[in-house]
Amino acid sequence: MAVNFREQLTLKKKSDKKYQECDLSAKSNKGAFIITVKVNIKDVFDFSIILQYISENGFNYILRRYNGTHQHKNILERTLIRGYHIHIATEKYQRSLLRIDGYAELTDSYKNWKDALAQLIADCNVKGENTYIIVPVQSLLTSGTV
Repeated sequence: MAVNFREQLTLKKKSDKKYQECDLSAKSNKGAFIITVKVNIKDVFDFSIILQYISENGFNYILRRYNGTHQHKNILERTLIRGYHIHIATEKYQRSLLRIDGYAELTDSYKNWKDALAQLIADCNVKGENTYIIVPVQSLLTSGTV
């Protein structure tokens, strides 16, 4: 997935006044990938970094979601997670007619939204124009937004 991250990464208020958001997207001939950064204005540890795929016929698939410190329940496994966690799209949840990203695992690989974004980029092998995205994103993340 090639993404141009050279644009300034700036979180802005959207329709929900509780969160600031930023969308980074890359189009392909079969659809588009979008990374959404969503951070609570009053609690920066309440966030979601979302990787989704929008198919050419308009279906939206959330592939990964890196969340902050709220709790989550894995319905099929009947487990409760408290703390930072990563949602992963699974066939099991899709076949059960649940949200495909309904399964999540506890993580200690990040402690804030900026590190969660860097972790998503690393885990999902997101690349920028002719280079890995880790270097350009680090400079954007130190710009002081949020």
